[in-house]
Amino acid sequence: MSMLGHGLTFYVSRPPRSKTHDYIFHLFRVLVVQSNLLRPSYWPHRLVFFFWYLFCFYIYALYSGTLTAVLAIPAYEKPIDGLVDLPKAVAQGFTVGTVSDSSLEFIFKEATDGIYKQVWGLFNHKDRSKSFFQTPDFGFPKILEGKFALINPELNSEVRAAKKGRQKYYIGRQTFYPQGYAMACCKGSPFIPKFNQMLRRITEAGLISQWKVGEIEKISAGSYSSDSPTDRRPSAITLKHLQAAFFVLLMGFLLAVLALGTESVVSKLWGFKTFA
Repeated sequence: MSMLGHGLTFYVSRPPRSKTHDYIFHLFRVLVVQSNLLRPSYWPHRLVFFFWYLFCFYIYALYSGTLTAVLAIPAYEKPIDGLVDLPKAVAQGFTVGTVSDSSLEFIFKEATDGIYKQVWGLFNHKDRSKSFFQTPDFGFPKILEGKFALINPELNSEVRAAKKGRQKYYIGRQTFYPQGYAMACCKGSPFIPKFNQMLRRITEAGLISQWKVGEIEKISAGSYSSDSPTDRRPSAITLKHLQAAFFVLLMGFLLAVLALGTESVVSKLWGFKTFA
C-alpha cells in the first residue's frame, strides 16, 4: 500500500513463485513414494501434479499386480537341463527315451563308464517300446502325456517343438555329443580350400545361427494361433502394458500447457488490479 497525493492505491500482488528445482524435487519424491505436501497456486501446476500422481499410481498398480500374478503361479518341477539330471528324474518317476538304432543309442550302449554308461542303465530295457522309438515323432507325444524325457538332437527338437507349440515343451540348456556338417568333395579337389574359407566366414559371421532362428520362427508362426491362451506363461512387463499410463501423463501435460497459455493471455489483458 502507498499514499499518492489525496488517494490511496492498493496493489494486489501474486503469491511468491516456487522455484523450478523445488517442483522437480517434489516430482521425484512422489515417484519414490515419499510423503509430499504441496499447494500449488496456479492451475498449470495443479494439472501437472495431478496427472503425475495418477501416472505414478498406475505404475505402482501395474507393477505390483504383475509381481502378485507371478508369485501366484504354482511351483513347477525342476527342469532337466542335462544328462546329470536324468538319474534324479528317473527316481522321481520319469521315463527316458531316444531314437532306436541311432548315433545317440550307440554312444550310450557302447560306453564303458561315466555318465553315458549311467544313462544307458536308465532306459527301460525290459519293454523297449517305452524308451526306444523309430522316429522322434513317436517320442514327442509321450512328453505331453506324462513324465517323459526324450534325448534328441537339439535342432531337430526345436523344429518339432515349434510345429506343435514351443511353449508346451522345455529343452535342456546343456548339450552334449556335438555333431558337425560339411560338404563332401573328392580327395584332392581344388574346391576344398575355397569351400573351407566360405564356410568359415559364414560360421564366424553368425549367419548359420541367424538362419536357424529365422526358420524356426517361420515354423512356429502358425502354432500360436491354434494354441489356447491359457497355455502361455506370464511374460515380463513391457512398455506396451504401460502405454495407457503414458497417455494419461501426456494428457495432463497438454492440459497444463493449455491452462498456462490461458493464464498468460488473461494476465496480459487484465494486468494488476489497481484501486484508487
